[in-house]
Order: sequence, then C-alpha cells, then structure tokens
Amino acid sequence: MRTLSKLGLTRNVRLILSGGFVIGIVLLMNATFLIYVLRESAIRDRSQQVVNLATLLAQQASQSMLSTNTVLDRIVDVLQSEKIDTDEKFRDYGKKESTFKLLYERAQSNPLIDVVSLLDNTGNVLNFSRSFPAPMINLKDRDYFEWMLSTDSKATYYGAPVQNKGNGNWVFYFARRLNDQNNHFMGALLVGVSVQVFSGFYESTGKNLGPGSSLSLYREDHTLFTRWPLDPELIGQHNTGDIIRQSLEHVQLDGGALLTKERAFNFNDEMIDRMVSFKRVDGFPFVVGVTLTKSLYLKSWTETYWTVLSSSIVSLVLLLGGMILLIQAQQRNRRAQLAINRDSLTELPNRVIFVEELQEAMVNARQSKTVVAVAFIDIDFFKGTNDTYGHETGDLLLIEIAKRIKQCLRDTDFVGRIGGDEFVVLIQNISNIDAARHLCEKIRLAINQPFYADDKILLPAVSIGLAVYPDHGEDEAKLLGKADRAMYMAKKAGRNRVVVSVLPSV
Repeated sequence: MRTLSKLGLTRNVRLILSGGFVIGIVLLMNATFLIYVLRESAIRDRSQQVVNLATLLAQQASQSMLSTNTVLDRIVDVLQSEKIDTDEKFRDYGKKESTFKLLYERAQSNPLIDVVSLLDNTGNVLNFSRSFPAPMINLKDRDYFEWMLSTDSKATYYGAPVQNKGNGNWVFYFARRLNDQNNHFMGALLVGVSVQVFSGFYESTGKNLGPGSSLSLYREDHTLFTRWPLDPELIGQHNTGDIIRQSLEHVQLDGGALLTKERAFNFNDEMIDRMVSFKRVDGFPFVVGVTLTKSLYLKSWTETYWTVLSSSIVSLVLLLGGMILLIQAQQRNRRAQLAINRDSLTELPNRVIFVEELQEAMVNARQSKTVVAVAFIDIDFFKGTNDTYGHETGDLLLIEIAKRIKQCLRDTDFVGRIGGDEFVVLIQNISNIDAARHLCEKIRLAINQPFYADDKILLPAVSIGLAVYPDHGEDEAKLLGKADRAMYMAKKAGRNRVVVSVLPSV
C-alpha cells in the first residue's frame, strides 16, 4: 500500500489502466477485423464485377465476329450467284468496278471493318474497298495466305494483326479460301477489322473502371489482337505468360477472378499484382480478358481503410485522453485523501493511515512468520520547550524530529504522528526484537543531536516504548497499547531511553 502511494497508483488507477488497455486491444482487434472483412468484401465485389465484365465482353466479341463473318458470307453468296467458279472467271470478276462497289458497300455496313479485299491464288490483290483500281500488292507472305495454301477448308481463318504501311493503322483479317468448281484454290476473300476501332469500343468501359485497368482480345494461341489502352508495340505479340490458361481454369473451378503476381505482358514483364478474368468467345478461337492492378481493385477498400484507421486512432486518442483525465481525477482524490489523513505540520500520516499499515503488516507477518514491532515515541519535556521558546520553535522541533526519524528508517518501515508530541514507528521484516531495539536506539541517538532554532540551541530527547507482534499482542489495539505503556515506563525510568513491553503473564 505504501509503495503504491509513492507511485501514485491506487487500485482504481490500476483498474483504469487495465480497463483502458483491454478497451484499446478490443478497438484494435475490431479495426483489424473490420479492415480484413472490408478487404475481402472489396475483392469479392471487384472479382464478380470483373468476371461479369469479361462475360459481357466475350458476348460482344462473339457478336462482332459473327457480324464480320456475315459480311464474308454475303460476298461468297454473290460469287456463287454469279457462278464465279473458275480461276479465269474469278480474276475477271475481281477486277471489275462493280466488284469494287460491292466490296465498298460491305465495308461500310460494319463500323469495325477497315477494308474488304479479293486476292488471286498467287496473293495478288485483285480489288479492295479502299480505292479502285486496287494498287499492285502481293500478300502471299501473310499467315492467312500460307494457311490457305496448306488446306482446302472454307472455314474462316483469323490472321494476326498487321500494320498498314501507308497510314500506320493496325488491322487483323478474317480470311476465307475460295475454291473453284474442282475444289482447287481459286483465291481469297479478306475482311480487315480495325484494331483501333475495336479498341475504341473498349475505351468507355475501361475508363469507367479507372486507371490501371485493361481490356484485351487474344487469339486462342495468345496472340494479342487488340486492347485498351491501345499499345501498338504489343499488338500482334504473343503473350508467353501462363496467366490466360490459369484464369480460364480458375473460372471453371472457382467462378471468380484470379488474383496473381506474375510477369505482366503489358508492364515490361515486371512482377505485378493483378486481378484477371479471361473468357472464351463462344464459337470463335478467341479469348477476352479484363485486368485490374492491385491499386485499382483495392481502391475502394484503401479509401475505407484510411477512414477506419483514422477513426480507430481518434478512438484510441480519446480513450487515452479519458484514461488520463480519470487517472488525474483519481490522483487528485488520492492527494485529497492523503491531505485529510496526514499531519499538516510534519506531513506524516496520521493514526488512521498508520493503523491501516499496521493491520496489513500484521497479516503479512502472520503469513511469512516474521516479526512486526511498534515503537511509541514521545518527546521529553516538549511542553516546557513550548512554554519557554514558544509554539513556533516547538513546531520547528516537531518537523526536525520527524525528519530525523525518517532518515533512520528503512524502505519497509513506516512512521506516523498520532498526537501533539507523539510519533509511532512500524518496523517490519525483522526476525527478533533485538533488531527492533537496535533501530529504536538509532532513532533515539539521532534525535539527541543538538537542534539549532534561530539563535537557540535545543537538546531534544525522546522516550520510546517498544512492543512486538505477536509476542505482546495479536491485534493492532493491544499492540499500540503495549507500546504506549512501555513508553510511559521509559519516562518513569528517567526518560531518553528505549523500553520493551513486558510479555503478558501466562
């Protein structure tokens, strides 16, 4: 109790600190849990949004592919209706101005289409929708033409994007082989789709997603056909990463977007945290993908994170401030209690505090089987000092004696003032009465030293009565009474001495 008083820590203060600590931990745990839950929710919501968007883009791509193939079908229908079934007829038909008008009209029917062309079986351009007559261009080195030479299939081949040498625009071709009546290669029909226009369709969607998003169209061999934001250096390049395959498998297994940290095709192969979702385009050898960087798919959570964090910090600051105010109030209350229970002159505890200390010491001694002693100290001839030198000098003497007593005590001992010229000392952690007697003699000799008050020299002396627990009494009242009587025995014996209480008779 005494140590806690020195530290200014009372039981209530400890409760405030403990309660504040628990509340602070709860606040931090709650904030951490809330941040985690909100993060998972943000990822889950973004994942569903990305998957839904990829599904929508796949449907749009399928419709675009279908509409473009319809242009091929319409022109093939015209060729068949005109019975263009020999190489000679095809070359002749292909160079006509009416054929140019047909190709031009078909190109204008679909905003995706950049050009429609007819090639002979050597790769020479016979006609195309941009101008008439067509320039002398040979395209036999293109992938779609090489494919046509290797098969008699009339299926549509989707050629890799190529850059127009004239205007720099990128185009990928829907190519269809045209056979003669003997199923021999007669020529080729091409529909060129603008990479820029296709990317433009993605632009509004991508801008709504925000910076850090990308929308892509790949051929099934992972050749990039178009994307937003458009990066011409990536068009036609092969994505060597495994992210497309992983995403397609992940969607089948989990149904959600894939979170990954791999080398990014569009970030100079840097390791980037991303959320991706790829979907196959039904009926066509393409996949579409939606990609978000980590900063984007966690954007809403990041904003919430700082809100939760700042709120938690404010709560902790308010909690700390409240704890400080409560502790200060407890300390003020403690000081007020001490002021009530202390002697205003010597600032020593009064009888109430001393008795509390004595009771606690007796309990501890009983448990540890040690000895507790009480020394009752009375100043000899103090009334005469007051009468001779005045009460002011008497007060100075009381203050000095209190100071000298405290200087003789150990940390475990305790002193209080319980009367005008009476002091009591609690002596703990001793094994026998001799140790207590030795300390009392030390106190007596210290008090005997001359005291200088202004121009006066005083030679104070004290009579000390000593009683020991449990030998002289088993409760505080008996022990104090025995020490008091022993002090009077010291006065009768001539004063300025230490007298030990007499053991009770058996």
